Amino acid sequence: HILVGVRMTVMLATTITQSRAIVERCEKAYMTCFKKGVFGRSDYEVRATALVYYVLRERNLPYSLNEICQEFGVKRSLVVKQAKSIARLFNNPGVFSLANNIGMVEKHAERLGGLQLSRTCGLLYSFFERVMEEHQENFRPYTHGGILYLGSVCDYRQFTQTQVAETVGCTQRTIQVESSRLLKMVGKTRKQIEGK
Repeated sequence: HILVGVRMTVMLATTITQSRAIVERCEKAYMTCFKKGVFGRSDYEVRATALVYYVLRERNLPYSLNEICQEFGVKRSLVVKQAKSIARLFNNPGVFSLANNIGMVEKHAERLGGLQLSRTCGLLYSFFERVMEEHQENFRPYTHGGILYLGSVCDYRQFTQTQVAETVGCTQRTIQVESSRLLKMVGKTRKQIEGK
């Protein structure tokens, strides 16, 4: 049982990241959780997904829960419940509130349009970080999608809001709302930022 669980966890971790340190951390964490009885009667897939999700959040790496759950096709609710138990065991319940927005922006930008778009979006993120502070606004779960769309407009790319939404994993409406909110903060329209 232990071997099957560890093997599935390692397999999932190596599918998501090539980092040997993360894979080793997953192996050790699995053994600790198993010995302490954290897993209960959960399936191997749920255990592996929850553990890998926890370790990635522990390192504040830009991977969403949806991306990790896709591999085994497990229910998000089961993974979240299991991951919270793991976080409590390691005395780290605040780990899921950490947000790596810049990492998400750069990762999705590179996937959508390459390194140049990733650089543009990184600069745009830094700009909006200051603007949001001035306006006392907060980053929302898909604000990085709005930044990604505006970055593509600034770079004269022809990516639609739907293409950005598919890359980020949300709806086209969410991208529209977030990009409009960001533009409103700086008092600009889409045409005014094109190519700038």
